[in-house]
Amino acid sequence: MSIIQLKLAPDGTSPSHRYHPLTRRISRDQRGVAAMEFAVLAPVLVILLLGLTEAVRVVRAKMELSTAVGVMAKLIAVQTGVTTFTGSTIPPPSPPGSLQDVCKGAQLMLQPSQQPKFAMNVASVTNSPATQTGPGVIGLDWEVDKACTLTASPFPATGTGSAISMATPLIPNANDSAIVVRGSAAYTPAFANTPIPYSAMTLTFTAVVRPRYGTVPCQDQGKTKCTTSGE
Repeated sequence: MSIIQLKLAPDGTSPSHRYHPLTRRISRDQRGVAAMEFAVLAPVLVILLLGLTEAVRVVRAKMELSTAVGVMAKLIAVQTGVTTFTGSTIPPPSPPGSLQDVCKGAQLMLQPSQQPKFAMNVASVTNSPATQTGPGVIGLDWEVDKACTLTASPFPATGTGSAISMATPLIPNANDSAIVVRGSAAYTPAFANTPIPYSAMTLTFTAVVRPRYGTVPCQDQGKTKCTTSGE
């Protein structure tokens, strides 16, 4: 077995621990450490701040959209009837229709959050009573998807998300009726070109209310009555 002998320097330290005075001075110099740490952490902090700001803007936009749609649904529900215009005449007749006025009101409510691209669906659903020829049925009275400048996507005919499925819990009795309003607005992030996980999106909110005066009829100024197919 070989024995390794380590010779110590006169000061009692090994040669490997004896540094040049300049090296020792540099290793002990702490100046600039805070600046280096800030340079490393600053990008992360900026990204977190931008993400938090964008999250607050999204929540605010959703709250404003839900408020606007809720107010519009209540305005329609207190009417004894509504009118609309889905023709191709440019400009539309004056007045264009009460649903068009409702849409303009919603757009004005959304202006502070810069949501100009607003679309709205309005539908009436009624629980028809049973007759001698068949049982009662919950059906769609009418639907308007062109109340705003932009045409909204129609409600699904059946299943989750349809006007009938959303209104059914509120109309358990015969002759009960409900107004279903769905509003959607395009949202553009303020920091779209930054490395945060936010991109353009479409915010949607649906409100279902019971009419004050029974069923709310709808008349299309370009047709005999409002459509029931979402066209």
